[in-house]
Amino acid sequence: MPSSLYSLIGSSIMVGSDVAFIAASYVLILRAVFGLSSKNAQLKALSTCGSHVGVMALYYLPGMASIYVAWLGQEVVPLHTQVLLADLYLIIPATLNPIIYGMRTKQLRERIWSFLKHFFFDHSNLSS
Repeated sequence: MPSSLYSLIGSSIMVGSDVAFIAASYVLILRAVFGLSSKNAQLKALSTCGSHVGVMALYYLPGMASIYVAWLGQEVVPLHTQVLLADLYLIIPATLNPIIYGMRTKQLRERIWSFLKHFFFDHSNLSS
């Protein structure tokens, strides 16, 4: 077997075991959350879990895409696309992580929503 196949198998096993352990821990967390008596506490805990799952997906999905695309080689995917995917793997999680966790803060969420509404829907300034 070529060494690139060993790399692919090794990285897939590592990521697969990470995902399996994370999924098992979230099953335990969700069992505990649904055991809470307060619906408000359940929603707050589920919101936190949702943020964590989103950040993990931002980390794992581009990384695995980069690994599989590199394994396919330059015959299938051009080198500049491989480099772009590898760069995005490093940039996307670091950039979006604070945004995802910041959106849980009510003040920040309301301010961003206000800005987006003004930017996309308030076209009264265009007529003057």
